[in-house]
Amino acid sequence: MRDGSMPGDRSAHWRWIGGASLPTVGGWRINATEFFAELLLDPSMLELRLRGPLVRLTRAETLRVGPTDLAEVFLIRSRLRFRGVGFRRTDGREYYFKTAQTDTILRALRDFGFPVSTIAQPAAKLWRLKP
Repeated sequence: MRDGSMPGDRSAHWRWIGGASLPTVGGWRINATEFFAELLLDPSMLELRLRGPLVRLTRAETLRVGPTDLAEVFLIRSRLRFRGVGFRRTDGREYYFKTAQTDTILRALRDFGFPVSTIAQPAAKLWRLKP
């Protein structure tokens, strides 16, 4: 969290550090371990990006969207110990943020008008070559 405010505060700016699984420009996926991804949120924009040396070494896509650009935001729980938040764009591309702070993130996203699902889903594209 960047400014210490609580969910529901429409002027808040949030920041979480975790891991990620992101599509790349070439059609592959990059899996970044904890501390190498950053999720930023303000009332009008969500951004999921890599940080550190992975930014220069990969061609991972940054997810930068508003509430209407996403088809769904969902909780991820998988058998492979992957826990986090999934983001599905309206074109079907999926981005995953690995974190244990799922409840806080989903509550903040819901408060800001993002389409948050109440149904947990698997990270279906985690190991596939399709973005």
